[in-house]
Amino acid sequence: MKEAPPIQIGTPSELLIQQFHRSYEEIANLAETRIEPAEFYRAIVTHAQAGIKASAAAFWLGTAAGDLQCAHQIHLDAVFSDDAEPNGHRRLLQTYLQSPRLLVLPPKHEVNYQTGEEPVLDNPTDRYLWLAPVSIEKRAVGVIELVLQNAEPPAIQAARLQFLSGLAHQASIFLRNLRIWRADDDRKLWTRIHEFGRQIHGSLDLVKVAYAVANEGARLVGCDRLSVVSCGWRPKVEAVSGLEVVDQRSNQIRHLASLGKAVCAGNQRLEFYGVPDETLSPELRRLLDRYLDEQPGKLLVVEPLPNRSGRNETRLRFALVMECFDGKSDRNTLVARLQHVGEQSAAALANAAEVRSIPLRWLWQPLLRLKKNFRSQRGTALLWLLAVFVAACSAFFLPPLSFEIGRFGETVAEEASLPLSRGGRPGGLFSARVGHGCSRH
Repeated sequence: MKEAPPIQIGTPSELLIQQFHRSYEEIANLAETRIEPAEFYRAIVTHAQAGIKASAAAFWLGTAAGDLQCAHQIHLDAVFSDDAEPNGHRRLLQTYLQSPRLLVLPPKHEVNYQTGEEPVLDNPTDRYLWLAPVSIEKRAVGVIELVLQNAEPPAIQAARLQFLSGLAHQASIFLRNLRIWRADDDRKLWTRIHEFGRQIHGSLDLVKVAYAVANEGARLVGCDRLSVVSCGWRPKVEAVSGLEVVDQRSNQIRHLASLGKAVCAGNQRLEFYGVPDETLSPELRRLLDRYLDEQPGKLLVVEPLPNRSGRNETRLRFALVMECFDGKSDRNTLVARLQHVGEQSAAALANAAEVRSIPLRWLWQPLLRLKKNFRSQRGTALLWLLAVFVAACSAFFLPPLSFEIGRFGETVAEEASLPLSRGGRPGGLFSARVGHGCSRH
């Protein structure tokens, strides 16, 4: 009977390799699935920490300002809580991104893998730091960081580093796909915004425009309710999404109108995310509390719209009020979409308000509507039929006019050359003179 080969200490077991394969396949499937970024970051940090047996793990992402932001972490705060320099850990990662590669930093150790006058990587902790770069198009955009208590045997460390490198590769694929998905969402969003602008500019009636902004804007933003408030000397809620008629006498509507007018007067966006902002003025805080007592919500944003009427007026005339009652939506995305809706709505609402302020609007609007209807060929034919009908009615029903000759005239009959006879008796022709007003004898 052939004996089994002896197990070598320090080599990865078959069970560990299978565990790496299962974790890698699960992360690879998530990288091709359109899920929330926070869910993917949580999954990749959990798999990395469990697969490598790390005491702490984190996923860092670079920001547009050049800083690093922790997308998800497990027990990382406890590891660096006793750090003498609070920003030393973040500075270490920023230095690492200047020349990223798969790296293991021993405790209390400095690594200078760059040339010139670049700073070195300093690990001030008493633990091992494993760093794996996440790159897109050969540019590092993130870091997967692991913290280990002890050193690993070379063979096991090589296997786990290979597993960590595979997770970083899948994170790069997910971030690349995320950019594509967001670009597609932006394209669809701009298409919807263009259609939204076409709809709200299709009328000059302020009520119709306000309801179009409220209903279509709520669907475009993705909020629960969107309201349009006119901020004149007498504030008024022009439209509320989902409502056909706005009851101006209700306390909720009156408080909403007062809040919108106060925000327009300050010309600054009001944001409420469950906790009032301490920087609000006492008057604005009072109006906000009074409205929230009538209509509580998790998210409320009042966006003042600039005056786009073309006049040299500094006062703001309209405001959009966005509300969410569950608080589960991404507030940054909602506020960005609300700004796009506000930019499209400002000109349409200002034009409709200008038309409403024109004097004798009730007189010329029906004439304008009649002119618009008669511009087509069918309208021209109807106009001719109407003209013929009016002429016929005039001929039948108008009274006849009296006609009288204003000059005198005479009729003279000359004597005929032929004799006239009647019954065998000779006859003759006599002249008869008739004057105006003469009676017959």
